[in-house]
Amino acid sequence: MSTDVLSTLLGQCLAGKYRLARHIGNGGMAIVFAAERLHIGDLAAVKYLHPAFCGDELKKRRFQLEAYTTSAVKHPNVVVVYDFDVTPSGCPYMVLELLRGTTLASLLKRTRIISLNKVLAIMEPVCMALSLAHQKSILHRDLKPSNVFLHQLEDGTEVIKLIDFGIGKNLEAKDGQLTQEGFIIGTPEYIAPERYTGTNIDERSDIYSLGILLFRMLTGRVPFTGKTPTEVLQKHLKEPVPAPNTFNPSIPQEVSEVILRALAKSPQDRFSSCESLLSALRRACISSGETMEHFRVQY
Repeated sequence: MSTDVLSTLLGQCLAGKYRLARHIGNGGMAIVFAAERLHIGDLAAVKYLHPAFCGDELKKRRFQLEAYTTSAVKHPNVVVVYDFDVTPSGCPYMVLELLRGTTLASLLKRTRIISLNKVLAIMEPVCMALSLAHQKSILHRDLKPSNVFLHQLEDGTEVIKLIDFGIGKNLEAKDGQLTQEGFIIGTPEYIAPERYTGTNIDERSDIYSLGILLFRMLTGRVPFTGKTPTEVLQKHLKEPVPAPNTFNPSIPQEVSEVILRALAKSPQDRFSSCESLLSALRRACISSGETMEHFRVQY
């Protein structure tokens, strides 16, 4: 991130309400700040579209739709959107709940593999939040460890928060520009095969991504990697998914089978909903009667 950009933005007061106090992170298109809410006196997060993109109408539209869809999913396990506005110079920003803690991606860098009990504790709120989003015809479309946040409340309680939603299916249908060729939203290692071909995209595409998330948490790796995004996407389309317990023999067979069903190539062969995936995962954990201890594996 350019220090010139940060020095220009830090200290600015947006709409007379939000003073950008410190830089806390960067996204693909945005800069994230901790900001003082001047009329209240507390802190919030401000996600600010990078000035380099403020002249790109498509990126501005995507950014606004992220705010719209995230605010539409009012659930304890979805980050709260307080406000959305555009600066006089034309740069959009959204004001969100300030999260404290770490992302699942950061946790996985430290532990490589997560215990089965912890995996279930993460998957339950993620699935319930996604279930509500799907009821509202909203897909996340970028489920991955960096978009799952382990938020710490002041009393130490951990609350799982989903961040960075994609756009709603109904909005997608109304605005073909948002999914034109070359603008696939998501991360190749976590994208369902049909997302690449542009057919049969529905809730089961998110369920595929949940299957990758489970695979990653329990094996320390994703099922498909490659030198280029296209190579990875081709593997999602054509190569069979390796059984998770071939990488980590401690994964119970019942849990491995749940993951493989979530990762079926055809959407019709996957779980039909987040609730059915979660129920199957719970049953598999109970049936196996096992828990897993943290240990390290090699990629």
